Amino acid sequence: MNYVFDGASLWGGLSALLRLMLGPITLLLVAYKLNPVEMGFYFQFFSLYAFQQVFEGGVGFLLLRYCSRLKVSNVEGVEENSELIEKINFSLFWYRAISIVLILILGLLGFYFFIGDQFQSAVNWEIPWIVYIVFSCLTLSIYPYSILNEVFHSRAEVYKKRAVVNLVQFSVISLSLLLDMKLFALSLSAVMVFILSRYFYYNSGVRILKGFSCISSRLSSVFRVYLIENWKLILVWVTGYFYWFSLPLLVFVMEGSKTSGAFSFTNSIVLAISTLASMMVITKAAFFSEKLRSGQFIQAVNVFLMSNLWSIIIYLPTFVLIFIIDLLDLSILNGKVLEGSVLFFLALNQLCVLVFSNLAFFCRLKDDDPFFWVSMCSNVLTPVVLLILSNSVDGFSVLVVASLILNLFYLIYGYLIYRGFVKNLIIGGHV
Repeated sequence: MNYVFDGASLWGGLSALLRLMLGPITLLLVAYKLNPVEMGFYFQFFSLYAFQQVFEGGVGFLLLRYCSRLKVSNVEGVEENSELIEKINFSLFWYRAISIVLILILGLLGFYFFIGDQFQSAVNWEIPWIVYIVFSCLTLSIYPYSILNEVFHSRAEVYKKRAVVNLVQFSVISLSLLLDMKLFALSLSAVMVFILSRYFYYNSGVRILKGFSCISSRLSSVFRVYLIENWKLILVWVTGYFYWFSLPLLVFVMEGSKTSGAFSFTNSIVLAISTLASMMVITKAAFFSEKLRSGQFIQAVNVFLMSNLWSIIIYLPTFVLIFIIDLLDLSILNGKVLEGSVLFFLALNQLCVLVFSNLAFFCRLKDDDPFFWVSMCSNVLTPVVLLILSNSVDGFSVLVVASLILNLFYLIYGYLIYRGFVKNLIIGGHV
């Protein structure tokens, strides 16, 4: 059996392929139909919504990991397992609660952030932002049902549905942009993603829940257990937002929405390819958890190495793409994309991040987190360094180079940690 390309990976790969094909088209439409200022707001919608990561706290990832481990252990009477049911109930409550809180917090934060931009009066962003944040947060509340479908129904089916969502989302955004709906394209796509997510995951998730026993639990006690057992992962997850989004947010503050639009557009091209590449590892999360839990360490490591290799191979065309962009003088991209060495450094920076993230993702599927301290260092040190530089230098190119240097250091140190992790697995498996 080919463990690299099972059903879930094939559908995950198809979803990634759709993004690979449709993502550039969407970006070109954004560049064609939006001016640099509107592009600045368009991409900062995503950056601000990503703040939900701070409130989410990795609860979904922890639920997926626990359910996968329980399933592979072949424990009888899973439907009667009180600990599992408590975790499911807590996750359902948590995502419902934070979705409501985030609507209020992110809604107000967006107004505070965008009103300070010198070009904001020229952009109709208020209503699109409200609609986008409301329905994006409502979609977040359904996430636990997606996890239940993935573990207790069919991973392949979940990834198939995600491929459909990606296709519909692309269609809605593209058509809206072609109709000159500007930032309302994001609003309509958020509405459609919510509708599809509820249809695909909620009803089937409720049917899965009906198979479990009704066990009352004190959510406060489950919350304490989550904090005590997983405080390291939660801390890394929460601080990770500032690592991932400090650079685009600082560029927006330093240069304004116009220059930020060009930076975010270029960064989105690089991130889109990187996200697709990472799917080769992420779609194997349940598989890796099962193999590590059952003691099949060598098989898990071998499949990870192959998946990581494919991840890098998928990303490498990024450098060909930036060479083409830099070589050709496309009128559609004038003033809307970075040029020269900054573009190359940005792509190289993301390659370091991709490989480091893959290594850390695999190692975190075990109980301990050997990447904790290096991850905390990167999550805290990187935004602090960039913030200091943003207040002491002119131009954001220095920030890009500084980020590259830091991420190269994290990658080298992270690889040493991964080697030690694998060595301990193999030695421990033969003891």
